[in-house]
Amino acid sequence: MVKWNKITTANLIDLAVCDQPNEDCFLFSCSRCNKRRVSAILQGLLDNIDEDDEWTWSIWQQVNKKVDLHHIRGSIVSLLNEVDEQWKSFAIHSYFNREQRTYIRDLRLLSSDMSYVVIQIDFAENYSVIRQREVQAAHWNNVQATLFTVHIKIGTKHKNIAIISDYMRHDTAFVYCAQQLIIKFVKQHFPFVCKINYLR
Repeated sequence: MVKWNKITTANLIDLAVCDQPNEDCFLFSCSRCNKRRVSAILQGLLDNIDEDDEWTWSIWQQVNKKVDLHHIRGSIVSLLNEVDEQWKSFAIHSYFNREQRTYIRDLRLLSSDMSYVVIQIDFAENYSVIRQREVQAAHWNNVQATLFTVHIKIGTKHKNIAIISDYMRHDTAFVYCAQQLIIKFVKQHFPFVCKINYLR
């Protein structure tokens, strides 16, 4: 049986780029690390590999404008080739994800009730409202409500808001109305805030 040494995606990315990575490392224009193949790194982590063994892995693929999860069986060489093919888009995505997280973290840390507030908005789900012990509920359409969650960060303070509405479409009209409620809340509780940064 083949055994993988413990490795996470973050560890693998760190092994594939320079010790002090910059944008060029993730965009494959760094002269020091752009020749590193992830398949070679993974092969170095495998114990007792038999190239004739059959492997199974899953991959999301778009076929006929529909994205489905496909299960593939093949050799370790096929799997490693697939990893190499997908790696460039994965590394770029990982870089942008890291940069966004850093930017959002810094944005939140620098917020204050005298400068700006950071608001994270989440369009949650629409829920059916069923009245318990009501016979008619089983025979007619149930009323629906949508839940819109908001997290507000001002310096070290955190506030949460839940907006419940019977408006089912998550469109600009809904967002505008929700923003009016959020602005009213911010003005009421933090009157000196002069800017709102929305995240979603």
